[in-house]
Amino acid sequence: MATLNVAGRIALGREGLPVDAVGRGNIWLEEDYGPRTVQIAQEIMLKSLLGTDPGELELVVFDYNLRGVAAPFAGLQADHLLRVLITEKELGDYCVKLEQHIHGVHTVIQGRQRSLLDFRRATGKRVESYILVVITADMYMLNDHTKELMSILMAAGPAAGVTFLIVSPTPDDASVMFLSNKCHVITTNTSLTPNVSANTIIDSCADLAERFSKSTMDPVLFEDVCDTSPQAMWTGNSSDGVTFDVGMYGLETTRVTIGSNREQLHNALITGAVGQGKSNLIAVILHSLCQRYSPRELELYLLDFKEGVTLRQYANIDHQDYLPHVRALGLESDVEFGMAVLQHLYAVYQRRMRLFKRHSCQNIKQYRESTGAVVSRIVVVIDEFQMMLDDKSMARDVVAMLSKSTRLFRAAGIHFILASQTIASGIELSKDSDIFAQTPIRIAHRNSIRESEATLGLGNTAAADLHMGQAIVNLDYGAIASNRKVAVAWADDAVLSRLRRNWWIHARDFTRPPYVYDGTKVIRLDAASAEMLATRGGRPELFVGERISVGGSSLKLDFGEDSGRNMAVFGAGEEQFDDADIDVDEVTGIGPGATDDASDADADAQDEEHVNNAIGLLQNAAIALALRNTKGNAQFIVCDLTDADAAKRNDMNGFYQFMESIGFPVQRVEGKALGAVVNDLADSLTSRTADDDLVYLIGFGLDKVADMPKSFGKLVKDGPAKGVHVLGWWMKTSVFESHVGFGNNGYFDIKIMLRLDEREVQRQLGPFTAWKPRANRALVADSTYLSEPVTVIPYTPVNLETRRRITSALFGY
Repeated sequence: MATLNVAGRIALGREGLPVDAVGRGNIWLEEDYGPRTVQIAQEIMLKSLLGTDPGELELVVFDYNLRGVAAPFAGLQADHLLRVLITEKELGDYCVKLEQHIHGVHTVIQGRQRSLLDFRRATGKRVESYILVVITADMYMLNDHTKELMSILMAAGPAAGVTFLIVSPTPDDASVMFLSNKCHVITTNTSLTPNVSANTIIDSCADLAERFSKSTMDPVLFEDVCDTSPQAMWTGNSSDGVTFDVGMYGLETTRVTIGSNREQLHNALITGAVGQGKSNLIAVILHSLCQRYSPRELELYLLDFKEGVTLRQYANIDHQDYLPHVRALGLESDVEFGMAVLQHLYAVYQRRMRLFKRHSCQNIKQYRESTGAVVSRIVVVIDEFQMMLDDKSMARDVVAMLSKSTRLFRAAGIHFILASQTIASGIELSKDSDIFAQTPIRIAHRNSIRESEATLGLGNTAAADLHMGQAIVNLDYGAIASNRKVAVAWADDAVLSRLRRNWWIHARDFTRPPYVYDGTKVIRLDAASAEMLATRGGRPELFVGERISVGGSSLKLDFGEDSGRNMAVFGAGEEQFDDADIDVDEVTGIGPGATDDASDADADAQDEEHVNNAIGLLQNAAIALALRNTKGNAQFIVCDLTDADAAKRNDMNGFYQFMESIGFPVQRVEGKALGAVVNDLADSLTSRTADDDLVYLIGFGLDKVADMPKSFGKLVKDGPAKGVHVLGWWMKTSVFESHVGFGNNGYFDIKIMLRLDEREVQRQLGPFTAWKPRANRALVADSTYLSEPVTVIPYTPVNLETRRRITSALFGY
């Protein structure tokens, strides 16, 4: 049992006057406005602190008479061991908090012992904490309401660990108002010589702060709140909701059930300042759910809008096992993926409700009870969900989708846990919105008063008074009377990783690894090789990138001989960087004296930060068109006007060699010869027949073409129907428009936007198109086959490993 030191009785002055203190009684120190009174008060404060375990006693000082009683203790404020009240209103507000605190302590004790001190001694648990309230004021000058409330608090406080030290002149009615409230009176006539100095207090507080920083609280272990035995694994039934563990409230485990038809608690909100334990709590919730329910009873969708580090361990990244309950995992998610998950779940909701309707059921509970079939509950956890609203152009759509999700999905057994460091500011969400109205479960870690009220409701500032590792759990939309101050369990990863491994062993035969979305991850064409090769010989298709969706399907576009089937790529393909930041020869493996074979050595060395997505889009378009062409009736004409360094960084030589290896050698054209090629192709259109080879004219960096022949307009207009297509990259849309000629802009059905200003994008795609250029993203518009532009992660330029994988898939070696 833990040793719990508390200064229940202290000895004052050189005389050693015994006085009941923390948790036992109150003290009235008669004010004579001399220095001795302040010194005695400070000695009481210091000995109460030093006699109680570090961090277990909080000083609250109201120095209305400006006696400087708290001044030597100022060093404790940084550790939240000292709170200073300035105005009488602050005192009144704090007394209301003390009412709530004392009520909460009695609820924890539940009458098992007479006082918090006795309860702690009997249980050996650090339940709640002690408070010493120091008031230096003429008590009879305070307003009647404050005096009445303080009289009640002083009577009830000691049993709840709240002790008052009053430094005030003694009014005539003191015996009635205070002496009856367990108050030890030290009058001016009491023979007492103070035994501490200001320097002693300052040094002692510095030492106390140091000990507090090194002290460790008795943690509530995950095993203390959740049965981790093999016998308890997956014994839960999710028909009427799912239950997760949080921590300890007194001697009782705090558990929350989400989704029950009886309790109607369907969604939860978690907040907390940095470092206060929000990530730990999420881990506790997830693992208690996964221990209680099998992957058939529970599915998880996890999104992290921060760095995503804590979620990586749940996927089979760098290791074989995974968390079998997870269906989708968003590492460093962005708004598009967040919306994609919500849209995916909306489709799940619709399918489930149609199923329930066919069986005359209104919700998942009724369906399961009437049919006996198992339909899993789905819990969606979105960490830092407010970041989904940072993009102003999408904020309204996000709010609308979140509102619909939290309001409707519960009937289908889909529930949300939204977590955030801050919801009080910088968030396009009113506190009376559907999202909050549909989220009765509020869990708040320590935060500012403003954030506490934003989470729990106006006037509920309980989260501002917490210590790290504690949380207010409120199951009634933040109603003050429903506050529960809970010691959150500690998510020891050594314990949790063993559990995850065990779950995986039991579930690996009937589950698959979660789909992992990482918005920063480079994706190459080999990711789509199976799909690309599965229907070889069919219509020509371009594979441009991976859709931002649950499952990450590829975006493929029909590229048959129809009018308008040309492709234009716009904008910078890479971020600007200083040439001194990168050694091209080192990156590509191509340098002076290097052989052609050395160019293949670039694969693992290609610098992913400096690959050019525009070059990748054109390379991959050509490869896809070639691989799907089983007749061999296609010609590829390439004009590369990029600089030599860009060509090396993006391994254009490797691209040419690969095209030749799959049977489609590239005809390379110098910039000066491009005009003649365009003229010849345009002139040949009238005589072309269905037996002629398809022709793909591909231009890299076409901004450098100063005099594009007028026949280029004829080529893009009439060429596709004759089997001649243009695929080009322009940095600037103005140059593109001058090249194609007036009225021919629309003959490029496919337009792909990279790092391009939104105004330029709207010039090409319409005034209502929203686009925020960023790394590793492309906006794809196809006026024929896409109803609206689609954001993708573009396939980057091919490297050696990509070529090897595609070759292996194609030839079987």
